[in-house]
Amino acid sequence: MRLFLPLFLTIYAVMNAYVLRKLYLLWPGHKGYLWGLILLVLVLGGAPFLVRSIGQAQWGSFGRILSAAGSIWMALLFWLFCMGVALDVWNLGIQLLAGPVPAAGRWALAARTATLASMVVVAIVALYSLHEASSVRLKELHLKTPRLPAGSPSIRIVQIADLHLSLTLGERMLSKVATLIEQAHPDLIALTGDAVDIPFERSRLLAPQLARLKAPLGKFAVTGNHEYYVGLKNGLEFFDAAGFLTLRGESSPAGDHLLVAGVDDPRGSELGGAAVVTDDHALPAQKGERFVIFLKHRPLVGEGALGRFDLQLSGHTHGGQIFPFSIVVWLMNRYGPGMHELADGSHLYVSRGAGTWGPPMRFLAPPEVTLIVLEPG
Repeated sequence: MRLFLPLFLTIYAVMNAYVLRKLYLLWPGHKGYLWGLILLVLVLGGAPFLVRSIGQAQWGSFGRILSAAGSIWMALLFWLFCMGVALDVWNLGIQLLAGPVPAAGRWALAARTATLASMVVVAIVALYSLHEASSVRLKELHLKTPRLPAGSPSIRIVQIADLHLSLTLGERMLSKVATLIEQAHPDLIALTGDAVDIPFERSRLLAPQLARLKAPLGKFAVTGNHEYYVGLKNGLEFFDAAGFLTLRGESSPAGDHLLVAGVDDPRGSELGGAAVVTDDHALPAQKGERFVIFLKHRPLVGEGALGRFDLQLSGHTHGGQIFPFSIVVWLMNRYGPGMHELADGSHLYVSRGAGTWGPPMRFLAPPEVTLIVLEPG
């Protein structure tokens, strides 16, 4: 983890320099244009690192604008970099092919043409991704279980994952999420971490929207890694203000047929916090008559936990959030978004989450609030 920040900053600096050079090729030889680009890239590229201090200083609208501009630039930078590299590879291939086949040289793209094409494609993708990120929807699944007595009513479980309430994602997004949850008529609500990215003095203004939600079998939460980044005390205070019982290596019955267990995110112990992350602290030694729901922020499944829970609810990955970055996320995680049937009768559901981290954008990873309907069978 110590190498992560220097490595990230190095890659980020290289990407900014590469895209700056590509943009300069639109109008080469003009010093005023070059210095304007350098200033723009320095401001937008540095904005993400200023956001935290701006937020803490509570600079109001300026902080929100800077936060949005910096985070959107991160997405634009990533796409422009990917497009630039792809077109450079194309031109290199044409150049190699033009040796034995001279006629192939006509398919090479001029630097200015390639950059303009990249900008048009990225602009279209960016506009769509802003729309996709704001279009949170209710995703419904049905799961049959013999742990519900035959003829008993189904149980409606709503999972909320990765809200990431922040300077740029706040009241409007949360209002949509709360409306979807109300329409789902849940019996139980599970919040699987990464709810807040801002201190409690700001997030407490949003808590009433979740506090008003009713679920007769209870509202349960576990910490994600971002609860530790913003400060564990802040995260726990938000959960409490929103009416959730936080499970930290423990379990709680929910009605006659359910047992809900949960653990802290392991990032807490890495940061020296008092995190409870081992499954043994939370799960029963073996399944009883109750259907066991296991809340765990990251989609990690311990071999010793299999058969001790019926359904694990996780999030964290956002489904990759932005393609093609999602390819990296898929390679780093064994379980992608959706329902997975595991060994010993256990299941895992990985949510794409409702909010966003960094850019308030999603591309080919639509946000969701998940409704899982347990049915006897």
